[in-house]
Amino acid sequence: MALIKCPECGKEISDKSQACIHCGFPLEAAEPKENVNSIVALFEAYAANSASVGDVSNIFSNVIQEVYNIKQSHSEQEAADFIAKGIIDGLILIPGKLSWMNGKQYCEIINYKALSAEGMDYFTNQLHSVLSIQKFYDDGSGGYCYITPFFYAAYMVLQYGSESNKAKLMTILKHSFAGSKQSWYDHVVSMFRQHGGGNSAQQIAAVQSSLQGIKCPVCGSTRVNKISTANRLTSVFAFGLASSKIGKQYECKSCKHKW
Repeated sequence: MALIKCPECGKEISDKSQACIHCGFPLEAAEPKENVNSIVALFEAYAANSASVGDVSNIFSNVIQEVYNIKQSHSEQEAADFIAKGIIDGLILIPGKLSWMNGKQYCEIINYKALSAEGMDYFTNQLHSVLSIQKFYDDGSGGYCYITPFFYAAYMVLQYGSESNKAKLMTILKHSFAGSKQSWYDHVVSMFRQHGGGNSAQQIAAVQSSLQGIKCPVCGSTRVNKISTANRLTSVFAFGLASSKIGKQYECKSCKHKW
């Protein structure tokens, strides 16, 4: 047993306690929720260590795991909004490190049909902002890789966004690459026709399949999530050695037991 400080009153308590013996603060409630920040954290870690991590596609399986976890603990619309925010905010952190196919791979994870109006507005605004900035990298050569990774997302906004979303995005998609007569919009449509569609749904299903048959050893529930590396690191960063997720692989969504 180790002593930790209660996040509420600051007094020392056992790391095994379910609640502070001094003020009654529930320790489990202090655990950070599985949310969109865990997706952004993966991109932040990549941005900081890309020289050793390698290609950005190497973190894709971890992103898929986070997406699965979020879908298990949120409503469809909440999950869609959280995931869309995490993906677009994460991709913005790594300009120049993506290809068209990398960008498509991550952006096709998003359930655009389920986004709330606020979620779609946020996604469109972020997309418009990054394209507005990236156009200044377009020197007719290397600038191409800063812009095209976001074209799949742009196409999906044009398909599922509101009229105001579409109008806002079209103001930037009228831009053309240096030395090209085609607008970005022309490239968006052309690339989607060539490479549209994806397999993220199958990959998420594979994660779900990997959890089949796993039951909580305490309550017997099958509502089990696999604790991803990003989620574990977020907990350790927040609580240090007091984190309940150190050395744990699964978490029961019914009784919160971790093992």
